Order: sequence, then C-alpha cells, then structure tokens
Amino acid sequence: MHTHLLTRASPSLPSNVLMIGTGSFDIMLEGLFWQDVIEHLQKQLVAEFANFRFLFYVLKTHAAPDVACFADPQTILFVLSDNSGEHYNEQFAGFGAVFKVHLSDESGNVHPIPLGYTRMNLCGSEAPLSERNTNVFFSGNINANRVDFYRSLYTGGLPPSANLQHRQVRRGVLYTIRKLKLRRNFDAKFPDSYIRFTDSFASGLGAEDYTAKLADTKIAISPRGFWRPECFRDHEAMRAGCVVISDPLPSTWYFKNSPIIQLDRWSSLKSTVRNLLASPDEVQERQLATLDWWRDKCSPNAVAKYIASRMGS
Repeated sequence: MHTHLLTRASPSLPSNVLMIGTGSFDIMLEGLFWQDVIEHLQKQLVAEFANFRFLFYVLKTHAAPDVACFADPQTILFVLSDNSGEHYNEQFAGFGAVFKVHLSDESGNVHPIPLGYTRMNLCGSEAPLSERNTNVFFSGNINANRVDFYRSLYTGGLPPSANLQHRQVRRGVLYTIRKLKLRRNFDAKFPDSYIRFTDSFASGLGAEDYTAKLADTKIAISPRGFWRPECFRDHEAMRAGCVVISDPLPSTWYFKNSPIIQLDRWSSLKSTVRNLLASPDEVQERQLATLDWWRDKCSPNAVAKYIASRMGS
C-alpha cells in the first residue's frame, strides 16, 4: 500500500472524507457501516463538518503506523483492522482526534470505536422473538480462539478446557479438528437451531441468507475472533435484535454494562442456553434491552455522536 496516497472514501460522501492508500468504502468489509457513520456525523456537525478532514487508515496488525505526514489539528483519523490493541500515541500525535478499533480504553487523543457490521449484514431487525423460528444460531470459521467453544459442543473427547488457555495447545487441537475432519454441524445441540463451523473467514452463508438467518434468530452465539475478543458478529447480532452470548468483552464505552451475556468458560453454554429457552419472558426483556443498547451505543448514529463529542477533546 502507498500510505501517502489519498483517495475518495466514497463518491457519495464529501471530498474531505478520504482513504489513506488505495481502496474505498465500496470494497471494504465494514465500508457500509462507516458510510452510515459519516453520513450521521455530517448531519450532526452541519456546517462544521466542512472544517475537518476525515481520513480512514487500514493498518495491518503490529505494523508501524505511517501517517505522521497527515497530522493536523483539523484532521480526524480512523484506524481500522489493527488487532494489536496498541494506542500508538506517539505516531498519532498532532491529529485532532484518532478513533481506533480493538482498544480497551482511551489514551490521549486516541479513542476506541466499535467494529460495526460488515457487508454480509444487509440490514437490522426488530422482529419480536415470538415471530422467530431459529432458537440458536452460529455460522463461522473454526480458529484457535474458538476451540473451547467447539469443545463445548463436541462430545468426542478433546483436551480439558483448562489446558486450552495456552495458544499452542489450542492450535494443536485445531490441527486435529481439521486433520481428522471432525464434526462441523451441531444443529441438533438445541432444538430448531443452526450451529455450523466453516474452514475459512466468510465462507459460510451468503449475505442475504446470513442476514435473514440473524433476523430469524432468538439467541446468537458470538465467540471471539482471530486475535481479539470483539468481532463483527457482536454488532451484527445486536443490530438483528438477537440475544447475544459471547466471550468476555473489553469494558469500552460501547460494551460496558451491555446486555450481552459473557461467558468465562464455554462449558456453561449448554446450561445458559437451556435456561434462556425455558424463560421466554427473560429472553424477551433481554432482546428489548439489546435493541435499546444497539440504538444508544453501537448504531452508526450513536457512534457518530461519540465521535463528535471527542473531536474537540
């Protein structure tokens, strides 16, 4: 990537919304979300929007940021993709504000932002649970960080979950799962459910089927991604009005005190799901709380409000 090249982020947005390097929102996995965020931000800032330059920077994990030449008090930088959890305060000094994914807290002028949804999730849903036919849903890649989740569903004898705290052990178990082509379909674990593992990222359901399945789901399982606890599915499931079960999430402004059910051990998944399915009133209350949380904390409009509140700090 030629990091010193600037291109329009989207032809439908003002010319002060740019990508560092080649690319655009049209081809980015999460481009639709950021298109929506910027449109809301433009409405909130009104005339003041034109006084800033908004730069989007796709940073490879653990790569050194190379953006100092763009630093300016009127430039707002968005740093996407990087899973390192680093703030890079020194490299980002001089910008009016920096908003970065996969952070646990604020530091200086660098602020955490959610991942948002991908182009696989075409729309949200507020359909009541009484109209939904899928009790539990998961469709996603089997990776080293999801071995404990897989083990909670597979009954063929894998290492104890305590041993899976070590990444090398998890990678070894993952190799075994793939080498022996162990079971990938766990629909029968819960009645009227769809729980399936794939071999690579975004290789399962197509966008329309994935969107429809989430909109028809009561409980969505969202295990951690390749590196960090947060993944796109957390937000896509909230947007779709599902009750979400996940790994422990960071205490960011958009996750702290959320209605997401966070499991310390996936061994408790079965009992958690069964208790929920046996308590329809509790599930309904949690769904309504999740939809409220999405609107107030994680939606494009809510994220735009947060960005606007931090631009002057």
